[in-house]
Amino acid sequence: MDLSALTVPLADDLALPDSEAASKLDFRMHLWTTVDDLAQCSYIERGIIASEVQKRELWKHLGYRNFNHWANSKAAGSHGSIMDAKADVLALERDLKPSELSGIPKRSIKVLRQLSSSVRRDKDVLQAARDLPPEDFIGMIGTEHPEQHIEQELPGAAKVKEAVQYALDHDIAGTTDEAKLYMATAAIEWWEMTEVGESAENGLVENEI
Repeated sequence: MDLSALTVPLADDLALPDSEAASKLDFRMHLWTTVDDLAQCSYIERGIIASEVQKRELWKHLGYRNFNHWANSKAAGSHGSIMDAKADVLALERDLKPSELSGIPKRSIKVLRQLSSSVRRDKDVLQAARDLPPEDFIGMIGTEHPEQHIEQELPGAAKVKEAVQYALDHDIAGTTDEAKLYMATAAIEWWEMTEVGESAENGLVENEI
């Protein structure tokens, strides 16, 4: 799909007459939806690529010193995300070929890892993982394979992981525990500021009364 329309400043499309703006903005929204869908499926493809680059030592042909040198390059993207995706590929490769994993969203990949070998090899399960939204895929597993225990992340857990990974990728923290400590410290400081602000405000109200 041609995504060149997204290179046009949004302000230009907003300035168009209503009749033109309607179609332009609707098409632009459609393109961003496509980009979001592709981003979900790019996770496992990045893992497959990283696995191949490491196994076949393809980094040698690209001028890098070793695999980690390539994996930390801007071209490869987020180092943590790549390593996570590669680990998923390696965990699933004994049952599934890379071509069978391609196109499956990240959350559904995480579900596949929790399934037994016989269930994850099932063609209907693989098709569902590829075609259904992750929430529907989890529901389908629960209905058709109730013996499979699927652990889901608590609300907000994914955001915490993203924040930790960002801190590691940008040298804000050296370890996962350090990144979590920074977040906890920031949360406490915010809470204290909020408490002080509310106490001061309540004090002013009481004095006025």
